[in-house]
Amino acid sequence: MNQNRKYLVSSEIIQKVKDGDQEAFVKVYDAYFTKIFFIAKQFGMNDEEAKDMAHDVFVKVHKNIHTLNDSRAFHSWIYKVAYNT
Repeated sequence: MNQNRKYLVSSEIIQKVKDGDQEAFVKVYDAYFTKIFFIAKQFGMNDEEAKDMAHDVFVKVHKNIHTLNDSRAFHSWIYKVAYNT
């Protein structure tokens, strides 16, 4: 059984993001934007506020991805970033 099935992107893609690969970052953005958007909506934000919050999350992810020690932990890490934004 594929252990990465529950994740939207592989740990290899996350490692590429950590290495500065912008195409890999776009893949992560595309994979997670909607989920982060709906987290914001759960906080009671309107669509525009939710989009802004999601963009803020990805700015933080881009800026702080180097602090992620284990690429396999990205899935929970990005949600933590979202809930703390």
